[in-house]
Amino acid sequence: MVHFAGEESDVIICLARDQTPDRGKPSSVLISYDYGTTFENKTHFFSLQDQSGDYANVDKFYNHPKYNKHYVFKDSTNRVIYTTKDHGKHFEMVKLKFHPTDISFNEEEPLTFLAYDKIDPQKKLWVTKDFGSTWTLVQENVKAYFWSNLPGEKLLLYVEREEPNGSSTVLSSPSYFQDEELTKVVLKDVEDFEVREDFMFATKKAGEENLDLYISHKRKPFVKALFNSESNNLNYHVVEVSDGKVFVAVEHDSDWQVNLYVSDRVTEDGMLFTLSLPKILCFFPHNTWKFTWLSGVTDKSFADFHKVDGLREIYIASQISSISVTGVRPEHLTTVITFDMGGKWRPLKPPKVDNEGQPINCSMADGCSLHLFQRFNQLYPMTHSVPILSSKSAPGLIMATGTIGKSLKGQPSVFLSRDAGLTWHQLLKGHNFFHFGDHGGVLVAVRYSKFLGRTRELMYSTDEGETWNSFEFYIDDIRIYGLITEPGKNTTTFTMIGSVKGHHQWHIIKVDLRNAFSYPCTKDDYKYWSPSGEDGPKMSCLLGKKEVFLRRISNSTCYNGRELDRPVKTENCECDAEDFQCDDGFERDLEFHQCIRIRSLSFDPYAVPASCHPGQMYNRTKGYVKIPGDGCEGGYEIRFLPDLLPCPFKENKEFILNAQSKKIVRIGLEDRKLQFLPVDNLKNAVAVEFDLRNNCVYWADINYHVIGRQCISDGKELPETLVAKDLDSVEGMALDWASNLLFFVDGARSTIEVIRIDTNRLGGMRRTILNSTVLRKPRGIAVHPMQGYVFWTDWSTDDASVSRANLDGSDVRKLFTVPLVEWPNGITIDHIAERIYWVDARKDYIGSSDLDGKMFRKVISNDGRVSHPFAVAVFKDNLYWDDWDQNAIYMADKDLGIGITAIAENLTTLMDLKIFAHGVQEGENSCSRKPSPCPYICVGMPRGGHRCLCPDSMVEGPDGGCLCPGGEKPYDNGTCPASLAGHVTCNNEEFTCANGRCIPKEYVCDKDDDCRDGSDEVACPTPTYKPHVTCDDEEFTCANGKCIPKQHVCDEEDDCDDGSDEAACPSASPKTCEPGEFSCGKRCIPMKWRCDGDPDCANGSDESDCENYTCQSGQFMCQNKKCISQSWQCDGEDDCQDNSDEVNCTSTTKMTTTTTIPSLSSGTCSGSMFRCSNHNCIPLPWKCDEDDDCGDNSDEIGCGHEQESTTSTTVSSIPQAECHKDQFRCFSGECIPREWVCDNTRNCDNGEDEDNCKELCKIGQFTCRSDRSCVPISQVCDGIGHCPDFSDEAGCEDKVKQTTSSPSSCPRGFFRCDFGSRCIPLDKSCDGTQDCVDGSDEVDCSKSPVVNQVLRMGVDSHSKSPTSLLLYWWISTPNDTKFEFLPSYSVLDSDKWVNHTEWISELEFKFVNLTPYTSYNLTVYVKIKDSDQVFPPASYAWVTTAQDVPSPPRNVTVVQKSATVVEVSWMPPLHPNGEITAYVVNMVPPIPPLRKRIDHAAHNKVLITSQFVGGFNYSFWVSAMNAVESNSSKVVTLTFDKNATINVAEDLKVIKDSEKSV
Repeated sequence: MVHFAGEESDVIICLARDQTPDRGKPSSVLISYDYGTTFENKTHFFSLQDQSGDYANVDKFYNHPKYNKHYVFKDSTNRVIYTTKDHGKHFEMVKLKFHPTDISFNEEEPLTFLAYDKIDPQKKLWVTKDFGSTWTLVQENVKAYFWSNLPGEKLLLYVEREEPNGSSTVLSSPSYFQDEELTKVVLKDVEDFEVREDFMFATKKAGEENLDLYISHKRKPFVKALFNSESNNLNYHVVEVSDGKVFVAVEHDSDWQVNLYVSDRVTEDGMLFTLSLPKILCFFPHNTWKFTWLSGVTDKSFADFHKVDGLREIYIASQISSISVTGVRPEHLTTVITFDMGGKWRPLKPPKVDNEGQPINCSMADGCSLHLFQRFNQLYPMTHSVPILSSKSAPGLIMATGTIGKSLKGQPSVFLSRDAGLTWHQLLKGHNFFHFGDHGGVLVAVRYSKFLGRTRELMYSTDEGETWNSFEFYIDDIRIYGLITEPGKNTTTFTMIGSVKGHHQWHIIKVDLRNAFSYPCTKDDYKYWSPSGEDGPKMSCLLGKKEVFLRRISNSTCYNGRELDRPVKTENCECDAEDFQCDDGFERDLEFHQCIRIRSLSFDPYAVPASCHPGQMYNRTKGYVKIPGDGCEGGYEIRFLPDLLPCPFKENKEFILNAQSKKIVRIGLEDRKLQFLPVDNLKNAVAVEFDLRNNCVYWADINYHVIGRQCISDGKELPETLVAKDLDSVEGMALDWASNLLFFVDGARSTIEVIRIDTNRLGGMRRTILNSTVLRKPRGIAVHPMQGYVFWTDWSTDDASVSRANLDGSDVRKLFTVPLVEWPNGITIDHIAERIYWVDARKDYIGSSDLDGKMFRKVISNDGRVSHPFAVAVFKDNLYWDDWDQNAIYMADKDLGIGITAIAENLTTLMDLKIFAHGVQEGENSCSRKPSPCPYICVGMPRGGHRCLCPDSMVEGPDGGCLCPGGEKPYDNGTCPASLAGHVTCNNEEFTCANGRCIPKEYVCDKDDDCRDGSDEVACPTPTYKPHVTCDDEEFTCANGKCIPKQHVCDEEDDCDDGSDEAACPSASPKTCEPGEFSCGKRCIPMKWRCDGDPDCANGSDESDCENYTCQSGQFMCQNKKCISQSWQCDGEDDCQDNSDEVNCTSTTKMTTTTTIPSLSSGTCSGSMFRCSNHNCIPLPWKCDEDDDCGDNSDEIGCGHEQESTTSTTVSSIPQAECHKDQFRCFSGECIPREWVCDNTRNCDNGEDEDNCKELCKIGQFTCRSDRSCVPISQVCDGIGHCPDFSDEAGCEDKVKQTTSSPSSCPRGFFRCDFGSRCIPLDKSCDGTQDCVDGSDEVDCSKSPVVNQVLRMGVDSHSKSPTSLLLYWWISTPNDTKFEFLPSYSVLDSDKWVNHTEWISELEFKFVNLTPYTSYNLTVYVKIKDSDQVFPPASYAWVTTAQDVPSPPRNVTVVQKSATVVEVSWMPPLHPNGEITAYVVNMVPPIPPLRKRIDHAAHNKVLITSQFVGGFNYSFWVSAMNAVESNSSKVVTLTFDKNATINVAEDLKVIKDSEKSV
């Protein structure tokens, strides 16, 4: 035990003691007052001062945390303590009447400390206030005790006292329990209690298998910890307390599952915790892995969790990827890091090159990353690694041992991060001790002797690991056990502890690297730094502020000095999610950490307050509230702050608006009644919108190719046509209520366009935002006026996506692409939660993400009610969608997808769907100001900005204004002269844009979209930047024109913000190798590393031309001479990298049934392990390595070492002869083969080779070959490996379970499952996924041939015509396989199928020569190319061809009814080619003809009233209409009868009558 007295102190205290003490063998105490240069032996002060003359066995010493000259040394066995107040220059011995098993100082008082007696059955706690002279009993039956020292509060002592009933009571006192009136009972019936910083934790039973955790912060009342988990909570481990947050690991339901939770906030119900990291590695004694090696090496709970010191909210943890029931090993673990206090964890980015500059083949996309050793590997017998190193004196620097691969299993190296874990660099290979000093200015490393043997070389670097130098610190090689430096890591002095060969004497070696620095640092050697990365995560801020550190430039090899005062600046951060907590009525989602509504609460957080009166405003929550004290500014706060809404004058009804082709339907959310809006003459309305402010409905009819509007406030408004030309297939619209704009997508023209809705100029304010350079087949659209974003879906078959852009069309980002989306349809925005939702009609799910495409989740999938969704909308807690297959509109919970309910059913031609209610279409942007900041079109932009746009009919002038074509100024009313409205030919000085505009040629390739369609920036050469500023002589000119100090160039940090200061940087030149070194070409290594079986050179040259390769005992030699752990052989992984470790394996598994270190309780160790007397298992190479690895020294018995407990700095001696590593040394010095040990024959003179051996197996037991452990004969050949080497299963015959599948009676191409209840496609049989509940689809797969079928297909609606249909499909294609397809069709309800004439390889096919307006069944056969086997179809597409021109009506007849009435009748067309919707009757004269439309297609006659003239000829004909109008029927001529000019008498009445007259 070596201890530094503190920072800036030169005192070092060293304690050396025997692990198995005998009375009379003293512990050695040595103290240095000159920082380790010399030591004074103080052992003579530690006499027991009794008649025996023996010395104390000091087992530990304690240093006062504030008064660092005060020490207490204790000997609990002999019940004595030794105290000193002057760094050990004088000691006082105090004999006690109790055993001082633990000592704890009062931080504020120099002479007061506690002593705890664990040995006493009554477990007494004592206190002294005079530094040990006198003692007072504090409490009995003490289970635990803690100090609590809060600023401004009295210091309290907390005691957990065990009660007779087995539970505990927590007490507190400011007087060491000497004043009963000041003693308080804090909690009763407690299982465990702990104090950490300003938090207190206690657990209580809550049933037979459940514990509740209670927490107190700053001595406030305890509140219950609330974890959103359905499982029982069996154990808790407080992992970390910092920055007011608590990390707690919770063990659930004895299933090896331990999850990490982080505190959120305190409510009236308790302290809320959210899931931070599932499956964190956490060990609970007697619970998790209680029968594994872990229980033999520690009795304390721990979690693999490291807080990066000096920086806030950055942590590194180990996560369990897979768990073996027999234990956890490195191959089960991965490493993850968080930069936002556990909000999001991610793998560590691996280095691109190794320490030799050679590329590292590790792709994170393939699951490869960097993994770091923590507490687990510190305890793991095969590694015993050094923990992660970070320090507040060197912010951003992290050193660690780790591996590169898919888990912690692998060859270790030392890695360094210079940017707080964003990026990593490989420094050294193999196990090393390491440290850093001089505030991170120097890194040091020394090889770990446990694995790499003895050394005399210390490696150091003064440029953060870029180059390394070596220093020989001793004349002989030494076995190193530790490398330490003073607390704070500010010095350049390092101390190593070790022993020389042949002697187990301690050597303490001090090395001062002060002279390794070139010069003292000046202000030019520093720059301000905070962790950040272009492609990394956003670094977290705390309460809206971030720290910026002054740090030495990495390539400045200057000396910081112990006195360095590192200033830290604080800057305000932009607001983001971490600055907000959940509002009342909301809680954090476990997986995505967003605030979602608590459905169990009765109150509605969205409700209008009762106190809200007309004319006032109120805040409607988005589920978030800013954390108290948070100082963030701007940023994304608008996404989380509440919406400011006007109090309603009267409550508007909440309703759904749904387009249904020929009608627009309003459905009330409360009563669910259907109401048709007064919009007539619709043919095929697909898209719909509504303006709540003006009570106007908008629609797009893809048959009439118009966008219309009908305002219905007073019933007096006529329908309006807003756009009537250059439209093809408008399938989505979105209203920007803040800017009075209507956005729409045209799928056929591949555009997103916008028009003004507050002008009556037909199409005159129209602007194309995006065109075919970005879009393929856009379908759905949604706009966010306040955020300045437009979102859309694109269902192009080869480039489907969900995308986002700014409202002006800039900054296009594809948020989701194939294969996550394949046929995205409708899209909407949840303005409360600030998320987007969309539906995918091919993958059949409803998805959601935040506005940046993060936190994606499938809300609903694998549900028949989402089988072909078209549109989606969100309001408050629910989402709504319509589905073509179900002909229904549904609603469900928007967060969880539960509670699916039908709103309306049995509907037809369902199209667009929107939700409207109070609170919808609320909010403003900078375009909402009056007057508008733009003369034509104003669009909101992100972060509160706006941009002025010109209509497509105009161009942007040099001053930003809008000009008519040719550069002419528009009229005062904003219109252009008619002569300029048409096509314009650009002159020689202009560039012609793809959209016909003319721009100056110098505008081309200037990185500005002057054409407004991007065509002026297409195919531009890479620009050569010309800076606009001149940097001075001491500065470097970046490519972007920025000036930075020259010393910042090539320091591996992007100071230019464009990477130009790190481009073309020379690599460090290797030094000329010294004698005794081997040259790798770029680097020198010690000659003794050559031919050691471990390639230290990147090119492996140190292992070439080697003979007599040997590996250590317990290792396996690969064919390529590489040495790996014997436990890695036959584990199913290629650890040798030539697969030789997986050859001739009788049982190769993925490490789920075997274990290197089996259960310690059985007393069994594997063949590569040594069993200690205390039943611990250690690797065989550690036997006789002069180190007590067993803990009872039994691994060093018979090794010939002299067990001395002395310390020296100058010892040299003649080493004794040693046995070979494969031999055992008897006490006499004789060497015998290791396999003779424990063979039931005494080969050593005294029989020590048979000591500590297990008894022979009894009758009825089987002896395992590797360690001679015993298992019952009944367990031999039972298919389970009970021996560690599986020898109990060797030579056993495998038994194959025979199963049969049910006979098939399904249609061709299908397979019957679920006990005959349903049929599934053959393609789903034996595909590795269980589709049948009874599992029969995955049985006997070795005998089942592979079936390939098309399961996903669709018809391109844009390509549909009266006589043709375009079918496309998708099929999973294995590697090196090519499919051919045979399309086939039949008329619906017909058994006759027509196949294509030849097989094709394309994934689409156009059926031609079809009958108009006819329903067809389409399908596809599959076969492998050049094969004769045809796979039957399993999927069909039902579709109807488009309508065509109907034939003329027949048998037109005209009959004169009176002087003013004619009746025209006819018969319907023989070939209607669609649905006849109307007839048009024509009559001549007059000229032009009179046309009368009859909209009821069932009527085939009409009365025509007119002022006919007798004797004139009148001609009549009729045409029919479906989507188009037919040709005219035959013309029928009627000559009007002039004698029938008297009409029917009307208004007859009797005026007077008599007997003879009327």
